[in-house]
Amino acid sequence: MKCASCGANLPVGVDECQHCQTLNDTDFRLLGRARVADAKRPAEEAQCPRCQTPLMSLKIQMGESYPVHRCKRCLGTFFASEDLERLVSSVADDTTLNEARLAQLCREAPREVWPITYIPCPCCRQTMQRKTFGQSSGVICDHCRDHGLWLDGGELGRLLSWARAGGAKRN
Repeated sequence: MKCASCGANLPVGVDECQHCQTLNDTDFRLLGRARVADAKRPAEEAQCPRCQTPLMSLKIQMGESYPVHRCKRCLGTFFASEDLERLVSSVADDTTLNEARLAQLCREAPREVWPITYIPCPCCRQTMQRKTFGQSSGVICDHCRDHGLWLDGGELGRLLSWARAGGAKRN
């Protein structure tokens, strides 16, 4: 994959360009056949729990429509719990178990940009709980039981890679 800003090669699993320090949106690129539509600010002025930027409302069109809130600064994404599970399942539907790829994903260290801490829900501002998505994805998301799941920038891409390697079927 290449940097959207300067065109330099991005190593696998890297979102920030080594040359120009641009944060690339590899998460949405990994959706493949998906289309992102209807970008607008949410009426309730939800804020990013990481960088306090107002979140944008988007719809990911991939067969079904998945409404999300997205931070354009840090690329964090907030899903309704059931929507993220449906999206990951739809990506995993056409896959077979690839043990070698799953082992490689387990060895790759996740990109830790933010300190490990509890963050507030973008909707209700109550502290969210941290939980691992799936049994073996390696992605720890922040969960509000009333509103949904927060994924930091890069974590959606990691989940999609895990699902495409058959990880979601193994759980």
